[in-house]
Amino acid sequence: MAGILAFSHVGNRKMMREKEGTDAEVQDAFVESGIRLRKIFENLSEAVIYIDKYGKILDLNRKALELYGGSKEELLGKHFTRVNIFSPKNMLTLMKNFKKILSGEETRVNVSFKNKKGQNLSLQCSTYAVRINGELDGFLVILTDITERRKAELQAKEAREYAEDIVETIREPLVVLDKDLRVVSANSAFYRTFKVTPERVEKHSIYELSKYKLDIAELRTRLQQVLAENVAIEDFEVEHNFPKIGWRIMPLNARRVSSKTNKEPLILLAIEDGTRRKEAEKELLFQRKLFDALMDNIPDAIYFKDAESRFIRINKAHAMRMGLKAPEEAIGKMDFDFYPLEFAQKAYEDEQNIVKTGKPLLRKTERIVDKNGQVRWVSATKVPIRDDLGQVVGIVGISRDITKLKQMEKKLRKYSQRLEEMVKERTRQLRKSEEKYRRLIQHIPDVTWTSTQEGKTIFISDNVKQVFGYTPEEIYRKGERLWFGRIHPDDLEKVKKAYKALFEKGEPYEVEYRIRRKDGKWIWLYDRARTTYWNAGRRYADGAFSDITERKELEERLKKAERMAAIGSTAAMVGHDLRNPLQVMMNLVYVGKKIVKSMPSSLAFKPRFEKICEAMERQVQYMDKIVSDLQDYARPMRLELAETSLLTIMKNVLKTLSIPKNIEVAVMVPEDFPALLVDSHLMTRVFTNLVLNAFQAMPQGGRLTIEASLTDKEALVHVKDTGIGIEKENISKIFNPLFTTKAKGQGLGLPVCKRIVEAHGGSITVQSTVNKGTIFTVKIPLRQEVKKGG
Repeated sequence: MAGILAFSHVGNRKMMREKEGTDAEVQDAFVESGIRLRKIFENLSEAVIYIDKYGKILDLNRKALELYGGSKEELLGKHFTRVNIFSPKNMLTLMKNFKKILSGEETRVNVSFKNKKGQNLSLQCSTYAVRINGELDGFLVILTDITERRKAELQAKEAREYAEDIVETIREPLVVLDKDLRVVSANSAFYRTFKVTPERVEKHSIYELSKYKLDIAELRTRLQQVLAENVAIEDFEVEHNFPKIGWRIMPLNARRVSSKTNKEPLILLAIEDGTRRKEAEKELLFQRKLFDALMDNIPDAIYFKDAESRFIRINKAHAMRMGLKAPEEAIGKMDFDFYPLEFAQKAYEDEQNIVKTGKPLLRKTERIVDKNGQVRWVSATKVPIRDDLGQVVGIVGISRDITKLKQMEKKLRKYSQRLEEMVKERTRQLRKSEEKYRRLIQHIPDVTWTSTQEGKTIFISDNVKQVFGYTPEEIYRKGERLWFGRIHPDDLEKVKKAYKALFEKGEPYEVEYRIRRKDGKWIWLYDRARTTYWNAGRRYADGAFSDITERKELEERLKKAERMAAIGSTAAMVGHDLRNPLQVMMNLVYVGKKIVKSMPSSLAFKPRFEKICEAMERQVQYMDKIVSDLQDYARPMRLELAETSLLTIMKNVLKTLSIPKNIEVAVMVPEDFPALLVDSHLMTRVFTNLVLNAFQAMPQGGRLTIEASLTDKEALVHVKDTGIGIEKENISKIFNPLFTTKAKGQGLGLPVCKRIVEAHGGSITVQSTVNKGTIFTVKIPLRQEVKKGG
């Protein structure tokens, strides 16, 4: 009932939702009911606290504040564990209490704490889960002051402390000794462990338990010290062959206990059976010796590495391979310390992939250089090491020297080549009869082939060289690894699956895929085969493929053209719709700056308003640039040509931009540099974009140089920076619309620059080195040939 009164606002909130839509009279009745319940809650004789489901204190009554001894503000909104009035032991009791409540149990526990006034109080804590519509809303905690009752209980409990001391260690054999070291009593675990009866033990000396074999001088001395000096015995180890239970290793622990009802001091002796632990330690030591023997004598190189690919342990064979005197010399080092960079880097990448994916690397053939500089071949297997949570914390590897095997394989290949030559000679006559068929095949534009179920090509027409770059002989010699090894990784699985289905399910093999020619160029093939057949115990398929690269490129260009047309149309529409609102915003910023400027300098907030106006102006200018880029990219380029000074353009560009303090700018345009026939507005946009990009490429500062020079036919303008540079793979993409490497940008600035320069009959190129800088070169014809329509 106290909980319902204390947190009536919870119930009222629920009822108000259920009664939503009722007349005002009913709602007033709910409000009055809540006020009455609140009064009852505040005047309850028991302390009541409401905690939400996250542990924060939401409400408490007067009695709770009296017990706490502080103000309500010190508690409201705080997590109950941060109040710092409960000891860690009592806090643990409360936490366990909440877990039981969530499982549906009703709980009541006793806790003690020291309040703000310094009073030590004992409380009985009853806790209930409060649920609304089946969902947990919080916890109702009712505290009853049982300090006086607790004192009385403690006095009564003192008489039972002797028994409770035994219960505290009930899992171990316990025995209580008097001052003469005779057994007063023992727990049931003692009798079970030693297979004795109370009559056989009680009132007898502890040493009589095993016919005086426990009468060890040091043990007797220590037990006497427990009595005389009140010192404890901790893990005193005794080995003994006990009657009925056999040989045991037992750590002993003892302490002195006393009671008001018993003036003589007593000893509580706890006996632990450590036999299994000792045996496990011996077994572990034995297993370690076996492992060490394996590590020291196996001829294969074995090593353990941490997640950073540093050696944790290696065996003797691996140490010898790396030219080390002892395996310990490798600990903490990496492959980079022992092997050439190329091998070490590849090994590191393989190992980091194992750490990342958890997938093992099995039987990988690797080429290494040993301590004597000789090339060796090894078969490496590496598997992840996981912790108790399943996380990869390292790798273990084993490397087997297969150099002799490789040499044998080389000899075998020679024998195979000789055999092949013999077979060729014997089949020469047969090939002559096939020549007419082959000539017929060569006149077919498609490449025809015959392959086995395993993918080995046994015939392919000569025109394969025109398409693939390899001759038929090269394909025969290198086998299926050549063909499948050059198929694009994204298409390989599709090709294998279709080829497998041809032989296993009889499904027609018809697939388009990319393959890399001998010269490295990627081409598209349309490959097909309809049926398979058996010949001399093997299964074959005949097929043909066509080069469809040109068709694929046309399709791609068509898609790109359609996409860019849609982008252009959208860009024009967006630019038109945003231009008027942007102009209004620019006017508002201008008016705002005028108003702020007219304010008295004595106003404290004037500098802040000025910064706000400047920030708004920068952002509006940035949005205006985006709209201009969109419109310039989307609409036809119409030039308004006039003779213009290049130096004037550069001065205007630098005047409109805010030059970072850590960047040095040098403009190297001669005063007598000839005027150019250009659209000064558009050309200013080009160089503004290039200079702004240069500033952004030098976040740590640097130097920007603008140089101009002449040839017989054109003016060259170089915009150089010392910034971060452009990645090699991105240089060919930077003039593509919508391509950008910036977190803030649309990828239209450079494409627009390219359109403007090319509309002037010129060109723009780029050279860049990562971490050294970038040079954009703009070439403008001295005698203008304008591209109409842009």
